Amino acid sequence: MIILNNTATKVASVSAAADFLDADKHLNLKKAQAAGTKIAAAAERFAKAHAKGDAVAAKQITKLGAKTAKQIEKALKPIGYYYIGKKAKVEAYSAAKAKKGDATYLRKRAIRVMSRKNPSDAYTLVAPIYNNAILNKEALAIQRDLIKAIEQHSKGTEKTKARASEITQATQATNTADFRKSADLVVSTLLGAAGSKIKQANIFESAPMRGVPAVYINVPGAGVLVLRHATKAQLAAAKKAATTTKE
Repeated sequence: MIILNNTATKVASVSAAADFLDADKHLNLKKAQAAGTKIAAAAERFAKAHAKGDAVAAKQITKLGAKTAKQIEKALKPIGYYYIGKKAKVEAYSAAKAKKGDATYLRKRAIRVMSRKNPSDAYTLVAPIYNNAILNKEALAIQRDLIKAIEQHSKGTEKTKARASEITQATQATNTADFRKSADLVVSTLLGAAGSKIKQANIFESAPMRGVPAVYINVPGAGVLVLRHATKAQLAAAKKAATTTKE
């Protein structure tokens, strides 16, 4: 995480930091980015004031020990940045999905927020972070609380990911059991049917490292069929789609 010089940044109001978090204590990206825009705007105003010879701005820059043009330029720039991955799929908070225990949703909520010292187009910017000395009181408070919110978000990501993994494993176990029961019934029926050309040698089961197994049936004189697991919800959706297409 980015460490700022002013010790005041270490003291943040939980309620204020919560302004950038959703009910699940994970970051509200839109609010965080809006905060970053406000912080950057305040820093830009300071830079303009300094350029015009503002005495207060000059005093703050002096406190930072910036004397040469190069040092002043550096003092006015961000001291760090918060980013997320360019391809990261951000999921807005959903009480319904949270209650349901949607594993995919949970993984997207536990998005990784990275801190970088240098700007980069390889990531999506969340917020720039500036030296406290060049921010006004409002922007400083926003920056302080945003940092606290990101820290809280990051602290909870591993727990959320672990919960998502538990849900995925439990779902796969249930689906595998359902598949086994259904597939065994279908296969036994095919093997036991009078005059059936399908023998045990025609049946192959694929068991992946992750996910539910599948059964391949090599039909003599024809092609290959595959039995895969599907939920009743998927069946209902397929029927609905078929009905819609006919209409």
